[in-house]
Amino acid sequence: MKTSNCVQGNVEMLRSGSVADENGRQTILGRLIGLMKENERLFAEQRLTRERMIEARLYQISPQNNPVFATAVIERLRQRHSGLIAVLRSNRIEARALLAGLERLEIA
Repeated sequence: MKTSNCVQGNVEMLRSGSVADENGRQTILGRLIGLMKENERLFAEQRLTRERMIEARLYQISPQNNPVFATAVIERLRQRHSGLIAVLRSNRIEARALLAGLERLEIA
């Protein structure tokens, strides 16, 4: 199977470890690295959100609590946690698609 110059260029850039082509555009490898860094940041933010949710629940059961405030904080943190999970899921789907593209490039 004959490969195009573009595909051949991507394969060569991947073998060399480059994250950008000669025009400065991001390569597949560069995008995968970007996704990995973003996921590290998102996982750290998710841990922090979980810790804050635990603190809010402890406040909610304390005798000097403000129930409306505690409920509002917990709901906001739940929404934030759900949003983080959605972005992580999106990144996973994108990474799988990029890896599948790499496998096709290697076969070609």
